[in-house]
Amino acid sequence: MQPVSFTLQPERLPFSATEYRLTTVSDQRPARSNIGAWFTAPKQPVQVVDLAGGAAPALLTFIRQNLRQKPGPRPVALRLTECKITEKATGNRVEGSFTFAVAFDLLKDADGETANKRLTEFKTGAKYTRPIGQTAVVESVVRQSLVAALTYFDQYMTREVRQDERLAQSLRVVFTDYIQNRNTDTDTVFYDRTRPLTWADFRARPRAGSRYAAEVNPNFAYEGRSRVVNGVIELMLVLKVYTLKSG
Repeated sequence: MQPVSFTLQPERLPFSATEYRLTTVSDQRPARSNIGAWFTAPKQPVQVVDLAGGAAPALLTFIRQNLRQKPGPRPVALRLTECKITEKATGNRVEGSFTFAVAFDLLKDADGETANKRLTEFKTGAKYTRPIGQTAVVESVVRQSLVAALTYFDQYMTREVRQDERLAQSLRVVFTDYIQNRNTDTDTVFYDRTRPLTWADFRARPRAGSRYAAEVNPNFAYEGRSRVVNGVIELMLVLKVYTLKSG
């Protein structure tokens, strides 16, 4: 049976996508031929219904027409995972429910071929009643569910773009020198710019068999941690330059 279809009506969204671009929509529902069925007349069977052009193209068209997007640095894909209308008719009244779920992925590139980082998911549902011959409320419920998903994602990106390292656009490396506690008596001597080596440090008797009057065998190591500050990954490296008294 060929489904009847309807088009999502325009609704200009009250925000702009500044930190991302929604570039692709894919349909990953198990059954993709329609979004359910509705009643249009008393004592008549339900009619299979779908979004005009298919669910994924319809959602992408709505996004392109109603979401203001600037050329942004983060291409994002929307994956449709649930979009289902279920209705029950009682006389001239219809009781319906709608479930809607999507996921958002950060894409590797603007071509949108492969998603590499899952960001967040959104799921919602709605119930409605309507006269059996009036189906406009169904379009409104579907459209408002999509608007709610887009609003949620915009708020998510506004919040996370400055603190989630998956969304960071640059890296800053910060080196610091390890400072040894001078009261610690260990075999390891760490470099300290406030305490340069002097000749007095080489007054010990040379090792037997060594051809040097004095020598230093330096080594280095580092400890690292990262954090995100205003959308920039800061890699904090503590550099340890050292030598061993016994080595």
